Amino acid sequence: MPTRREISLTAIAAAMALALPGNASAALGEFASAGEYQVGNSPYDVALGDFDEDGNADVVTPNANGSSVSILLGEGDGTFSTAPESPITTGQGPRGVASGDFDGDGDSDVVVTEGGVNTVRVLESDGDGTFTPQTPMGVGPDPWGVAVGRFGSGSTLDIAVVNTRNEEDNGTVSILLGAGDGTFAPATEGSFAVGEFPSNVAVGSFDAVAGDDLAVTNTAGGAGNDTVSILLSDAAGNFDPAPAPTVPVGDGPEGIVAAQLTADANLDLAVENSFSDNLTILAGNGAGGFVAAASSPEPQGDNDVTAANFDGDTDVDLAAPEDNNGVAVLSNNGAADFAPFASSPLSVLGLSTRVGSGDLDNDGDADLVAVGGNGGYYAVTPLLNDEPDGDSDGVADATDLCPALAGEAPEGCPLFTRSVTLVYKSWAQAFQGTITSPFAACVGPGVKVAIFKDRTIKDDVKIARARTKASGRFRAEEKVKRGRYVARVAKTTDPQVGTCRAQNSNQVPVGFD
Repeated sequence: MPTRREISLTAIAAAMALALPGNASAALGEFASAGEYQVGNSPYDVALGDFDEDGNADVVTPNANGSSVSILLGEGDGTFSTAPESPITTGQGPRGVASGDFDGDGDSDVVVTEGGVNTVRVLESDGDGTFTPQTPMGVGPDPWGVAVGRFGSGSTLDIAVVNTRNEEDNGTVSILLGAGDGTFAPATEGSFAVGEFPSNVAVGSFDAVAGDDLAVTNTAGGAGNDTVSILLSDAAGNFDPAPAPTVPVGDGPEGIVAAQLTADANLDLAVENSFSDNLTILAGNGAGGFVAAASSPEPQGDNDVTAANFDGDTDVDLAAPEDNNGVAVLSNNGAADFAPFASSPLSVLGLSTRVGSGDLDNDGDADLVAVGGNGGYYAVTPLLNDEPDGDSDGVADATDLCPALAGEAPEGCPLFTRSVTLVYKSWAQAFQGTITSPFAACVGPGVKVAIFKDRTIKDDVKIARARTKASGRFRAEEKVKRGRYVARVAKTTDPQVGTCRAQNSNQVPVGFD
């Protein structure tokens, strides 16, 4: 079998053609990846903040099937490292996350919804990338989305929590008013009615009254049920206890963001319709009312939406997950009429479901962060705006492990899938299995395999290691006790071959017969 270095990139092209968007001479509105950073199981949301007081943007994701949040600390150049205590354990079913300085100490804290136990939890930042979890606070049934704002006339940050309930009952929004020291108390009215199966909330000042207002997506299907509820605050941080007025949008509204999208000074809304795969643009009138813009709906979007000025002009643009494995970036013409940038959609890890925006590399322009994954591998992908990409492979030069090689194609580094099997032979007291892939270098010889005991509460425990033969087969002699076990192969990259994707094996029960 030839070695990795002996396999030409021409052979790779024949094995797998991979074309990623990119441009050698970058410009505003063109994006390049800064790598993938693994997070926990099923990240449902993403938020940015400064968790270690270094001035760089950091990232937090709630891992819905992992009962945890993952914290990634920004290095200031668009790359990230895992925080010392990440992932941080939460209550069951964390799905929504937001950040803000709740205690006035200068760093960003985190609030996360815990849908399985009907609570929200504040993680108070210690200023070094670690957190002190606070006592959970009870809210309504099945909390989902969460946002931070100033809902009264005070200067401290408050929290709005969307309580989903179920499709037979209207949902609610719980309001928790901050004291400025990291503690919160329910608003006088406690919770406020919205529509059926609400999911997410946007915050902004929609009228002339002091205090931030709310816009909540109501996701339940059926005629007249796909709406956005508008809740206008008073100076005390309360909202009208009657059911909020609603605005019709597309099919299955989920993601929502408030931004100035039209030429006037009023805040508008962009709503992602997850079933119709498009965006509804709602123009605000400055008095709390909204109507669909003439350009609405925009024919892109799925699951989520974020807003920022990506091309450096005078208006705000949009970005949304697109077709599960990319991000659509949409340029605003100044009148809430959007068109895809030339590099859109951006290719990212499969099943991209959530997006956020912020300056990840401290160069003054707005970058993107995409969250997604499947098959046991979930990751955050930073997408850097206006960064050189000399080989046009969609990866920024500063983080590209696969630069172009003169006279060879394709330029950049293709990605190869692989699968792993695992069995346990009790009579031989040994694990054995096989790695398969469409590309031989991802199989062996010498590919590292780690075998873990799968524990449902605490972190998995590594109990053995092995290396593959040329055929992809591996074996590890290990006497084990009753339990469930998995084999894991880490992602590996070779500049002259490609990237072999990380993969977990099937789960193997031992001692349950």
